[in-house]
Amino acid sequence: MKQRKFLEANIQSKHTAIVRKFLLPILILFAIVVLCAGLCLNYSVSYLISHFNDVPLGQLLFHLHTPLDGTNISAFSDVIENIIKTLLVTISLFIIGYYLFHRFQKHLPYILSCIVLGIALIGNSLHNLDLHFDLKTYYTFTKMKTELYDKYYVDGRDIQLDFPDVKRNLIYIYLESMETTFADKKTGGAFEINLIPQLTQLSVIPVS
Repeated sequence: MKQRKFLEANIQSKHTAIVRKFLLPILILFAIVVLCAGLCLNYSVSYLISHFNDVPLGQLLFHLHTPLDGTNISAFSDVIENIIKTLLVTISLFIIGYYLFHRFQKHLPYILSCIVLGIALIGNSLHNLDLHFDLKTYYTFTKMKTELYDKYYVDGRDIQLDFPDVKRNLIYIYLESMETTFADKKTGGAFEINLIPQLTQLSVIPVS
């Protein structure tokens, strides 16, 4: 009987040692990753809200994928610097807290609490992202399927174009990055005098 209890205790001891050797480092790493991700996501979403509030998420992602050659990106260096600081402080505080709780054999609840906190922070950041940038609508839009091009697209190489005897010239003027800033304040601009009156007049004429 004593020998059996000794074997059971020995097996349990080995099992505990295996758990501590393999499972505990995985939990620690997972807790650090989740906690850092939650804090960095919350900071990033807060930055987006304060600088690009109510801008459609699709538009934000589009500009993130456009080339930034020749543009001033110094404003984003502060964001990157703050994220790096957040990561360093979070990891440092986690390690200090882990050793403090380990002294009282409370390190496992501490790790689990950090995981729960990290998941809550990630959930909060996603909620704010959806609240201000309509994340669910963007996700739904990306999953939509359309038969527009399948039904109505016509390859110009497969059809014959008949031109009239008297042709008319088409003048197409395209203005890029135009905005209402140069208009007067009463029409949504920033100046006392409208500097683009003709364009302002065109903008209020409905075109079908």
